[in-house]
Amino acid sequence: MKHSDYSLIPTFVAIMEERNCTKAALRLVVSQSAVSQAVVRLREVFSDALFFCESHGVAPTVFAQIDPTLASAVENIAYMQPEHSRFEPLECNKRFVISSLSGLA
Repeated sequence: MKHSDYSLIPTFVAIMEERNCTKAALRLVVSQSAVSQAVVRLREVFSDALFFCESHGVAPTVFAQIDPTLASAVENIAYMQPEHSRFEPLECNKRFVISSLSGLA
């Protein structure tokens, strides 16, 4: 798997959890076409169909059962994002500069 292919993993996880490409696209805030293109690339990367169509969405192939491992990886990466870290003022070594304009003339 090339480095650029890692961006496909959240799409794979969303499809597995939603079992629907349109719902996965809404969840990822991308077009349904972008999800379809990602599926084509995922199929090439993993040399497997990964999903097959059903009446109300998609179902995974046997190979696609790698999902729990990938879902866990995506969740771990998400929790590394700055918005999930706690700010501990006593442990912070950053310098903050506060400035303001006077409202008095």
